[in-house]
Amino acid sequence: MVKLGIIGMSEGNGHPYSWSAICNGYNPTYMKDCPFLAIPDYLRQKKFPQDTIKDAAVTHIWTQDSQLSQHIAIASNIKNIVMNPEDMIGEVDAILLARDDYEQHLTHSEPFIQAGMPIYIDKPIAVKVADALSILHKERGKGQIFSCTPLRYAKEFSVTREQLESLGEIKSIQATIMKSWDKYAIHVLEPILNIIGFQQKIKNVKKVASNGAVHVMYLTEEEMTINITVIEAATYLPFKITFFGTNDLLELEVVDIFNAFKASLETFIRVVQNVEQSIPSKEIIKTVEFIEAGLNIY
Repeated sequence: MVKLGIIGMSEGNGHPYSWSAICNGYNPTYMKDCPFLAIPDYLRQKKFPQDTIKDAAVTHIWTQDSQLSQHIAIASNIKNIVMNPEDMIGEVDAILLARDDYEQHLTHSEPFIQAGMPIYIDKPIAVKVADALSILHKERGKGQIFSCTPLRYAKEFSVTREQLESLGEIKSIQATIMKSWDKYAIHVLEPILNIIGFQQKIKNVKKVASNGAVHVMYLTEEEMTINITVIEAATYLPFKITFFGTNDLLELEVVDIFNAFKASLETFIRVVQNVEQSIPSKEIIKTVEFIEAGLNIY
């Protein structure tokens, strides 16, 4: 059993509740008061304990608010609350840094990186390549740092070779995101790169602003366009990507976010168990490169 410590939480991010519940199961009486209504909604659609991760448990939690830590712990069946994050060193096998305030990622992760512990850093690890490198260069061992959008592992974003070949030559890719470029662009950019290849190089980036939306358009050196529309005022938009090829088009849409979260956590746990390789640093950096290029013109 892999023992995990979880660190939370940042504004608008309920991962400490959901990630812990995926590992531990949950207490419905307390989870109904989770401030992120989508979490108890999708947890109710699953079967517990059958749908939990079988070989890992979140055993320790720290947040900046002791009352919040207590509520998450009761709702998500976490046994131990610590007063300082570093108190988890020596008590758990790995760390889940379940905060998406990327400005604080180096501060929160460094003690555990220095201790040689595997750590899953929530998306995005950073929005500038230099900042991502400042974290990754602190690794004590190759693959110690795991960071991605869970949608990288969404089954709905898994594409077969036959599907890609049926498209012909991909000419354009389109996706729409809500809320903010810095925290949400990764949810479509990383899955896109995972499908078309992380070798992509940016030739040009442009921005067009329309009423209530911003359109960021990449042109790659392979003359492929990637178009991401940001609608900040949207309260909900599906995670959907459309590929347009010379022969056909392919539409992909995530419908089960629980399974995406679970798959990413299971992958990290296999990394901790040394049965799977971590995400290559060059792929993490390539994703941040695309985020930064869009951020610079946004």
